[in-house]
Amino acid sequence: MEKKCDASLVELKNALKREIDDEVSTVSRYKEIGAKLSITYGRDQMGETLKRMADDEYEHFLQIMSIVEILEEECSKVFPGK
Repeated sequence: MEKKCDASLVELKNALKREIDDEVSTVSRYKEIGAKLSITYGRDQMGETLKRMADDEYEHFLQIMSIVEILEEECSKVFPGK
């Protein structure tokens, strides 16, 4: 029996998991800065730009998360060896 994923694919999946953490941090940071620009400094347009950037980063998070979930599912399957 052999798994569908080799060590290098598992390593890539783990790297993507680390990217998820980065995306989440970036979303939070952009939201915080955007709110500060709008509320504290009255720079509503700049704040809105940061909010849209946070939304984009959240989409990246969701896409990466989907890829990781698919890889985890595929890598957990065991197939008969040749």
